[in-house]
Amino acid sequence: MGSFNWKTTCLLCALFAATACGDGSSSSGSGDGDGDNDNGDGDSAADWLADDFAAPESANYERNLDCPGAVGPSDGSGAARGACCHRGMPNSARAIEYDAREAAGELEADELFTFAFRLNNSTTFNLPETLGAAPLPTLQATSRDQMAGTLLFEFGMPRVDGERASGPGYTKIGAGFYNCDDGRFSFYGDQAAPTTGEGYPKADDPARIQPATLSTTIDASKTGVEGTAIAFEDRPRGYNYSPTFDGTVDEYELDYELLTRDFDILALSTEAEEIDCQGERDGDIWVDHPTGLYEAYLAMAPNNTGPGNGVKVLQESSVCTLMAFGILSAPEDFETLDCETTRRCEPGSADCRWKSLPDSLCPVTEEEIDIFRCHVGDEDSEPQYDGDAVNCSPDATTEASDDSSGQCCDPLGASETLPACNAWRTLNSFVAASADITEEPSQEMFRSCQ
Repeated sequence: MGSFNWKTTCLLCALFAATACGDGSSSSGSGDGDGDNDNGDGDSAADWLADDFAAPESANYERNLDCPGAVGPSDGSGAARGACCHRGMPNSARAIEYDAREAAGELEADELFTFAFRLNNSTTFNLPETLGAAPLPTLQATSRDQMAGTLLFEFGMPRVDGERASGPGYTKIGAGFYNCDDGRFSFYGDQAAPTTGEGYPKADDPARIQPATLSTTIDASKTGVEGTAIAFEDRPRGYNYSPTFDGTVDEYELDYELLTRDFDILALSTEAEEIDCQGERDGDIWVDHPTGLYEAYLAMAPNNTGPGNGVKVLQESSVCTLMAFGILSAPEDFETLDCETTRRCEPGSADCRWKSLPDSLCPVTEEEIDIFRCHVGDEDSEPQYDGDAVNCSPDATTEASDDSSGQCCDPLGASETLPACNAWRTLNSFVAASADITEEPSQEMFRSCQ
């Protein structure tokens, strides 16, 4: 497994907010996920901490008036603070509290230090003709600022004498709910998703948007993404469901669900100075730092189920159609262009409507899922970032392997020896802020904080 090796498996409001069905591990903090102010009205960072030690002097705990003002709270412990607009008890304060409890002998046996992030913004940089084309990035940023799409990362790891330690930990990543009253977050529960009957996998399973909790091995001798590993057999199976909301009506409602696979954090710093913020807010824009990078694979077939699962603001265009042809406007295009049936051609060539060919191969059958994960299968694909490389074989994959991503695929779907590529890999830089996550999951999908 490469990079962060947190292999868990949106577009307009929470691009690729990855979720997968699985048993949840207890999150940090307390509360019931119902939006009530369980966290209190603290006036300063010291209110997040125990009475016998104080918050350090730090601008990271000060109110930040550059933060988006579309949602509250605007004061108290849930107000937006620091360079990246974190809310609630920050990770750095949680570390101070954990270390004090350890020194006092108050930790329970095998109790892990937990820290969490909320994805504030992301930028897809490898698909400029489709996901990167205006106005999608602006719509995406606006929706996230309104908390209409929330992707949460939570990690548990050993910590001894104020330092990271080696041993077993866990990784939990998934979409979640924002509690407007106290600035805290909740992962979704097993009854949160609506039954839509739209024909995509698990459309009628209310538990489909729960997060997965993955056993993770921590190596404290390495920093950042290199210090974690999840075994191939422990990764999630199936699709990840990202609910995306429509705010054009009086109350937000579910617009469509994005289905992806094999979400992977490629870069995220675990250094003390960045434990609260990966990136920052500068005036009215988000500024990515090199510490934040993830990938996700968007499979064609499950994202071609419109108009029932189409994007309303794009005239019910399916996400698969958007990925292949960009934003459509002519009525005849909606009737004639289909990402699965329209003949593939080289983008930019004469009379070719394709703007982005699929470059990856994802498993489809249960047998395939047992032996390989989604991977870039286009041998001619250019490296997308430092250290990136295509690792595929012309032969079909027959067994799971840590040093091979699987068989190559043909983007044009014309090869007599290779399967047609059936997914797009997306690469995204991001800004993430410390998140205070309740123990109890939310069975409510979204509440407008306007």
